[in-house]
Amino acid sequence: MVKRTLMILGIILIQALVVSLVFMERVEAAAEETLNLGATLPFQSRIGIQLKNILNMNADIVNKAGGFTVGGKTYKIDYHIYDDKYQADPARAAIEKLVFQDKIKFNVGTFGSAPTLAMLGVTEPNKIPIFGGAASIKLLTPDIKYFVHTYPSRLECTVIKVLRELRPDIKTVVLCNYDDETGHIIATQHEKTYKAYGIDVLSSLYFKHGETDFSRVASKVVSLNPNYFHVVAMVGAEYVQCIKALREAGYKGDIEAPYISQSTLDDIVGKIGKEGVEGVHVFLPDPTFSGLKEIPEGALEFRKNYEKYYGSWETEGLQWAGCWYTWLAAAKKANSLDPDKVMATIDRNFVVSTPFGPAKFYRRPDMGVNRYVNFASVVRVGIVKDGRITLWFEKDPDFMIKAIEEVYYGGKEMR
Repeated sequence: MVKRTLMILGIILIQALVVSLVFMERVEAAAEETLNLGATLPFQSRIGIQLKNILNMNADIVNKAGGFTVGGKTYKIDYHIYDDKYQADPARAAIEKLVFQDKIKFNVGTFGSAPTLAMLGVTEPNKIPIFGGAASIKLLTPDIKYFVHTYPSRLECTVIKVLRELRPDIKTVVLCNYDDETGHIIATQHEKTYKAYGIDVLSSLYFKHGETDFSRVASKVVSLNPNYFHVVAMVGAEYVQCIKALREAGYKGDIEAPYISQSTLDDIVGKIGKEGVEGVHVFLPDPTFSGLKEIPEGALEFRKNYEKYYGSWETEGLQWAGCWYTWLAAAKKANSLDPDKVMATIDRNFVVSTPFGPAKFYRRPDMGVNRYVNFASVVRVGIVKDGRITLWFEKDPDFMIKAIEEVYYGGKEMR
């Protein structure tokens, strides 16, 4: 009887082992297929490095959870990210490698205008969609079928609309931008928006990437004496030098320095004191910021993961991460990796859930583009008080879309 019982148990164990091995083989087989994603980013930029970190982290989390399932198949995501140095030639060489050697299905991440424009000769004929943050309007033409803008490039409409409401005393502004494709396009957009809301743009100034001497810019600003100085985009060290130069030259007006983090602000305070940055307006990309009315779903888990992977919390690159969440949502909705099916999912009702808040898309009828190609997001703006960044206001994607309609379409709905 004991022998018989042991024999039965042995048979059961062997059967269980066989079933287990078959199951494992099936899981491994399901995950054997690889989905190659690619991007090019400027590795010299904190934004570029942080976005690279986010993309690699998110892909790794998906892989560790069993892979990305779409169309009845499960894929391991393999990310290929190269340095484009924020320039056209390195980007063109990189995209050729990404498409023809790495066999990527999607470019999820490239955000420089010059790099993105340089890629189109490869990506368009090969049907490689680009989900990226490039601001150039040259990318928004009816002939370009495989580009989706995943950065809220017209967030200035939200910010300037609210600025006009909260600070009616601000009547003049000087803009300051990078002297490149993106900088000149953004300057044009900001000039249009400020003028639409009754604020006079006295001048648009430009500077080179990596510039350290801002005395020329500061002197010009002091001579024009605007109420408001808007530095459209800089990185940490440039902000420190620019604001220091402005205050030392005697500029007393208000400043918008959108991408200043608290650590950069601390550097500026150390050089010119708290009074030099009092009232400065900044963006608040951090969805876990303690002063927010409500922390978005998934934000705390995202931060916890980032700190686990990279050791500290960084926020400069967060606003460019919409590329990942847009691609992910579109591929899931399409339940396919077919580029045309994925692109077709992005329409009026397409809402992207991100750890930073929801995002929606709108068309560009002014450019003859009826695809839903532009990204509208939550916009959070802070104000510096006593050397610390505090929440000033927060607006949702619908507010942004309505503000864009006011500036570009005379208030008519363009969605």
